Amino acid sequence: MTSAWLPWSTQRLHTAVRGEAKWGYVIYRTTYTPKSDIFFPKIIELLNDNIKHELVAECGLTKKHRAQNAKHTACNEIWTHHLPILMENQTQFDNASIDSVQTHFHSWVHDMQQKDHNVLYPMCIVIDEESLQEFMGASSADEHLEDGRLNQPLRYVKVIKAFPTADGDDIYDAFMGGEFPAEKSDSMGMLRSRGGKEDAVVSESDDEYDGFLGG
Repeated sequence: MTSAWLPWSTQRLHTAVRGEAKWGYVIYRTTYTPKSDIFFPKIIELLNDNIKHELVAECGLTKKHRAQNAKHTACNEIWTHHLPILMENQTQFDNASIDSVQTHFHSWVHDMQQKDHNVLYPMCIVIDEESLQEFMGASSADEHLEDGRLNQPLRYVKVIKAFPTADGDDIYDAFMGGEFPAEKSDSMGMLRSRGGKEDAVVSESDDEYDGFLGG
């Protein structure tokens, strides 16, 4: 089935997953307080809610394709290959700086590309204490739907791109398809987020990366 009716960035993602590529965000947890133990899983759920809702919105842009039910095929093909990676190692990442996370993430992406070309993880999200406070009190996206659209206050998470553009004029995707402008410094920016639960791979991160994280 052609996906020419999708936005170009979503078309690229659809083509990639039909080649069995996995995609998503790499999510770094850098706060390990008792409160974060409670709220970090909820933040992951909220992020995945947002990603899925944005994807469904992209796949259902026109009445024509809603009527043809085409959006469901494309949307399902993309979503079934969504696999976020959780970098959740207290010894390694507790209070890690943005620069340390950036160095680790760039090395991780390089290593993954050497091993497997069927992975699409062009950005990582950093959940630090500031981000945790931003999301505390947020509830499931499903609880804030009006006419199929999310109706929640905007919240921000910190995003690092694996391959920042030379001019720094980057855009950040809600699900690698839905584009949002972002405030940024170098290759770090803020992704706006409003809000199915999704499994994730938890990476304990091998010792080979420890040298990149001085604290």
